[in-house]
Amino acid sequence: MRGPPQILLDYRPVRIGWVLEGRSLEQLTTAASWNSCLWGGCFNPIIPSDDTELSNYLIPTFGVDVLIAVTTSEATKTFVAQYPHLQMHLWRHPLFNDRRCEFADIRHAVGRAAVQSTRNVLPSVVQPLWSQDDPLAMLLSVLFGRYPERNDVGINYLKGIRTFLEMEDKPIVRDGELPAMIATSITPINLTSFNLSWRRDFRDDFWLSPGIIFGKATDFDDLVLFWNLRAAGAKVWFYDPAEQSNRLRSSLEAFLAALREAPQGGTNHPNHHLNLWCRSMEKLPQWMSELDLSGFALGHCVAGAHDWNGRNIRPGRPKFSFWHRDVVPSYAENDEGAVVSFALPDRPFDPDDPSSLGQRFVVTVEASPFGRVTDDWTFNTPYLPRLNNFYSEQLRFGFKEVRSELGHYGRGAIGIITTVGDQRMELRAISVHEWMQNFFGLFSVNVKRSEPGLRCARLIQQLDGIQGCRVLKVRGARKLIKDYGPDQNFTRDAAERRIGNVNPATNSPQFSEFEDLYIERRKGGKLKPFHVFRYLVSHSVFRVGLEFTCPNCKLESWIQLDDVKTFSSCIYCGHRFDVTPQLKDRDWRYRRSGLFGRDDHQLGGVPVGLALQQLDTCLGDGLRMYSTALEFEPQSAAIKKCD
Repeated sequence: MRGPPQILLDYRPVRIGWVLEGRSLEQLTTAASWNSCLWGGCFNPIIPSDDTELSNYLIPTFGVDVLIAVTTSEATKTFVAQYPHLQMHLWRHPLFNDRRCEFADIRHAVGRAAVQSTRNVLPSVVQPLWSQDDPLAMLLSVLFGRYPERNDVGINYLKGIRTFLEMEDKPIVRDGELPAMIATSITPINLTSFNLSWRRDFRDDFWLSPGIIFGKATDFDDLVLFWNLRAAGAKVWFYDPAEQSNRLRSSLEAFLAALREAPQGGTNHPNHHLNLWCRSMEKLPQWMSELDLSGFALGHCVAGAHDWNGRNIRPGRPKFSFWHRDVVPSYAENDEGAVVSFALPDRPFDPDDPSSLGQRFVVTVEASPFGRVTDDWTFNTPYLPRLNNFYSEQLRFGFKEVRSELGHYGRGAIGIITTVGDQRMELRAISVHEWMQNFFGLFSVNVKRSEPGLRCARLIQQLDGIQGCRVLKVRGARKLIKDYGPDQNFTRDAAERRIGNVNPATNSPQFSEFEDLYIERRKGGKLKPFHVFRYLVSHSVFRVGLEFTCPNCKLESWIQLDDVKTFSSCIYCGHRFDVTPQLKDRDWRYRRSGLFGRDDHQLGGVPVGLALQQLDTCLGDGLRMYSTALEFEPQSAAIKKCD
């Protein structure tokens, strides 16, 4: 790593995956009430631990940061233990402790909403009320959210919200029809998305289009489907056509009317798109005929686990603001690596509220290096959630709080779970080789640096990085290195003729194909052989010295410039003699130096360096991370030892 990286910051809620056991509707409604208290709670998915296939899709597709069981049991402990990279050991369970919430809660959103309500730009906020013996009680909890009792969590959220916002109680009569206006009002669960934004991929237009979930109001799978589609960012409404159509029809019609009034997609999309979700297509035509779906382009979706495979439904990642922050870090570098530190500006929290200072949120850090990429240290973090613990150890001194995620341009970034009270952050660079070890370790393969790999790394470093290997594109430069052995010396004129590929018959160089090659800054003009030779000498590929004849043994010996003295010793017989009589009209003589001074063709390092340089040039964003030759040895993988 050379020079400080560019740091882009985003702030977002911690995305919690709520683990439910035994298809419990009671646990589902508990999760709904807890999410009603969290800023961004409506975007937290429900993870049914009994459905292994669905859970294995939901967790990576949603990019879950932390798995929390609604009810702690041996079964949920075993399930969470399968995901060690999604555990957090520095927060106290349960979610609410000592009259405070462990994560950024709804009070921060309410403070912002209160400002907008004074400007009359906030729609009505309602508090739906229903009796617990209502047949729709489970659905209503999932549909609207509800605030838990103060005795259950130690915080009176409803009273606190009403201190800042006007909230109208909207009773729902048992066995009565849901008020139509409630479909377009801000309910407790909707309030959790206030002032949050997220980017939508154009490929998500179909799967995350507005929709209706046809299902049974007391069916666990139907309610989980509804919750997770809404958590993914889709605007959806629930409808039970078989048993509760008379109670849900008005609210559904209001939901559809609001969609019709929304701006349309232009001439290419004259109708609004509406997805019809159900787990069985058998009765869907009948249910559709009972509804007025005019004005919509309909899509039929049979809900299944594979819809959550990451290629169909692509959940958005909510953020506290749409724009990112470009910060200037402090930077230090030594033999042990590099460290950057930076402030956290414009955090969306009230700094005067001491009760929220310990609440957690996520700082997304995307580091883009300036200058050349090296194979020793890096701040690049490829997107691999299974390396969360490795990133934590490398970047944050071992705290299990770092999460791998995707940045703005599909590159790897990291999300750091921190507290509202933190105003500054420090990150250490990652060891590239240790990253390689941990990456291949995921596939039960051990890796270590081989001798050719170490030589090639030194060759690249000696030439000033990957792009410095560009000089080796010159055929004459490679020929010069190859033709003269480590104990042979040559003059500058001989070197430039060899680099220029001078034709002995015509005494003219054949160098035109390299004249436009850039190897370092020069004052205009074309590249010449002497430019190439000067670059090689300045990067210690060749050493300069003088050749003398020993008056005692009569043998010629080459002495490096730094070792030339008035009285020098012969390297063959040890005789000391005065060199000054031999200095008249003496040409400087050059020899291969350092890594190039070995008679082993650099163990193939030259073509590897050229290949890496070409990759770095051709890839639009350049190499993010690389390593030269590695030795692979299987732990349990079905491979043979190789390199």
